[in-house]
Amino acid sequence: MTIDVPEGGGRPHLSAAALDRPRIHALFDTAAQLTVVRAVHGAGKTTAIAAWDRRRDGDAMWIRAGARDTGASDLAARISRRMAGAGIRSGAAVDTGEGTWPALSELLANSPARVIVLDDAGGVSPRDAQELVRALVHAPHIRLVVAADRVTFFESPAAALYVDRTIIGPDDLMFDLGEIARFLEVDHGAAERLHRATGGLPVALRAIAESHRPKQRIAFTPAAMDVVDDYLHLQFAEAARDDGFLAALARMSTDDAIDHGTSVALSSDPRGEAILDEAASLGFGTWSDAGLFSFAPPLRSFLQHEMRRSFSTELPELRSTAAREALRRGAPHDALRLAVDADDLALAAHVVLVGWYELLERHGRAVIETLGSLPSARLKDQPLLVMLLAICYLGTKVRRLRGLQLLRAAIASADSPRGAVSTLERLYIWTAQSVALRLVGWNRRSSEVAVRALRLLTEMPESDWEPYRNAIPRVCTQLGLCLFYAGHVRSAIEAWAFAAALASARNSPSAFHSVALIAGAHALDGNMPEAEQYARIIREGDWDARLLNGYQGTFYRVAEALLALEDGDVAAASAHVSAFDPHRETSEHWLVMASVETRVLLEGHAPEAGLERLESLVAARGKEASRTVARQRLAASRIHLHLARGSDARAKHIWEQDAAGDGYESVVLAARIALADGRPFDALRLLSRTDSVAPNARLRAEAAAITAAATIRTAGPDAASRPLRVLDAVLDDRRLRTPLTYLPPDDLIAVGELLGTREGGTAPESSIFPPRRRRPRLSGRERVVLRALHSSEPLPGIADELGVSVNTIKTQLRSLYRKLDVPDRASAISRSHELRLLDSDG
Repeated sequence: MTIDVPEGGGRPHLSAAALDRPRIHALFDTAAQLTVVRAVHGAGKTTAIAAWDRRRDGDAMWIRAGARDTGASDLAARISRRMAGAGIRSGAAVDTGEGTWPALSELLANSPARVIVLDDAGGVSPRDAQELVRALVHAPHIRLVVAADRVTFFESPAAALYVDRTIIGPDDLMFDLGEIARFLEVDHGAAERLHRATGGLPVALRAIAESHRPKQRIAFTPAAMDVVDDYLHLQFAEAARDDGFLAALARMSTDDAIDHGTSVALSSDPRGEAILDEAASLGFGTWSDAGLFSFAPPLRSFLQHEMRRSFSTELPELRSTAAREALRRGAPHDALRLAVDADDLALAAHVVLVGWYELLERHGRAVIETLGSLPSARLKDQPLLVMLLAICYLGTKVRRLRGLQLLRAAIASADSPRGAVSTLERLYIWTAQSVALRLVGWNRRSSEVAVRALRLLTEMPESDWEPYRNAIPRVCTQLGLCLFYAGHVRSAIEAWAFAAALASARNSPSAFHSVALIAGAHALDGNMPEAEQYARIIREGDWDARLLNGYQGTFYRVAEALLALEDGDVAAASAHVSAFDPHRETSEHWLVMASVETRVLLEGHAPEAGLERLESLVAARGKEASRTVARQRLAASRIHLHLARGSDARAKHIWEQDAAGDGYESVVLAARIALADGRPFDALRLLSRTDSVAPNARLRAEAAAITAAATIRTAGPDAASRPLRVLDAVLDDRRLRTPLTYLPPDDLIAVGELLGTREGGTAPESSIFPPRRRRPRLSGRERVVLRALHSSEPLPGIADELGVSVNTIKTQLRSLYRKLDVPDRASAISRSHELRLLDSDG
């Protein structure tokens, strides 16, 4: 790994002990004309370049930039002299006066293709660096590799405007575990310890390799740390920085990434940002585009060691300060780790209250690593932390039992009147409990806890939850979902409206989810004016596509799809439900997705495709889809699909198995089956006998449509005037049309003609059900004879089997043929299959 660079330039000598690092070689193997390698001294910049050069063909031209702040065109002269030494000359004279850079540009443009390495380039002035990059524009066959210990113009965005560029940074050059193990000939465990001690700094690993035999390298972590410390102390001394500079950086290293505010808070020095800028110029770290400074890995390890050595009594307070700063900049996972490291669990609970949902959605594994290592005795007085850890455990495959144990413990603490739990913590724990119950399908119990939690929130002084105002909308949104899935739609919408109002007051993106849920819930219930109102809010907003097409956008897509169906635009509805595809097998909203997808495919006259898609989703959801609540929610979709296929008997079987009951939707489904089966009297009887009240406008309209159609069939158009007025009023007020399309074709025509064209509405063109002959009403004896005809027995044999005379059989056959409008036995059998006359017997 040893390397010697000639003082005046030239190809460096690479030791035979240098490790071959294919990972690093790959970073150089790009089509970029400019490669910048930046890291502190000792990070292996020159070694990496030399190893790559040797691997290709070793013909790179090496130039050492030398001391800082050289003359205006000294770099151009230096490069020209090296090229002349290699036998490359141009007709223009090159000296240190004006015109040097144009001459060098001409020289590069006319020289053969090659790689030029500019080593030790940290002191190259921005002007010289810019001139050199500009010269590359006219010499696309020249590849320039720059090594620097600090940020230079070569790394600036301006340089990338001239040529294609790639940057190899400090993190890239550090040895990874595999490289440490190979270089030092140690096992994986020893490599991990050394990596923690040195950060993978090449110069530290080189010192260890030269001062320890292989068998001694397993237990030399302290020595490795000493090597890093000694080396970096020399770096600080070389930079001529005072102890205050080192002390400020040591305090700042409390966190992995810091912004300007955090640098001031940790160092208590108002020049915090300037200190970090100076550190960046020395190659000790970098600023990200987001305004966060990160120390180079070995330097951070050194600074933290320095911090523990010099400021050990300040560590808890520094970590607490860093935690508060991380929370301020929106990094709750970092804040939680720092608060726990500071042993400040009260602060950790505050962090959880602020960042609850982000911690659960994005940082579950980090939460387990942070909280899972704490002793149970330490957590027993922190039920909120226990609840957070429990939920994260429940999301794993191997710790679910532990998660359930913790969940019960947290709930017991929240429910206990003597528990030391704040009102706000109790709200969060009850919310988590309600959501957990919802996700396992216990909707009634989930809603009971949700009602308790919402009551607690309304009774709480606003000043108690004001510091967590950004999190409260998400709490209300989740509680609303628990109410929605238990059938309390109005209460759910109220919770979502409150959440949307709070979020909108602060321009929080969490308002999107609440508004989307309101839009979708209204559309599902058939309140299309309200659905349109809330969908328009989303349409006119500047929302991220990930929101529109992700979990939070599910109900928005539901609203848009159902609005499109009411406008008769099946293609638009299909486009909206296609957004479900990436999530339909994993989303908790899969039953809602299935219902809306079924409606779209039914309106598109594709019941076979709808049934296939529905059953494939059921298969993908496994045991979850076999639960009673899932089968009940899927029953309507399955019944409508089978009716649309003409399978009345199958639809009736599904109703009996999964939907039977005296609930309003169950009665409407039974009445629809009866109407499709040619039993309008039964449809009227079912609807007239129910004591239930329609839970929403959509079901009210569907019931009114069935009543009107059945009345027309049984008593004529005049008798249907009242149900038609009710139907017309609901359709007009709620802007609905699809309740008509769920009528059999003949009924749709009859009802549509009597309703006429409503102002502002569009009469549906066709039913979702196929055209079918009107089924004749057969007597019980005629059904027996019809079934007997399917056998191969002659008439005398049938008469003997039924215990009647042949003449009686002939009389019954004449009546049967007349009702079926057929001339003979074979035709009667064929017509019975066509009209599925015997399906309902089985």
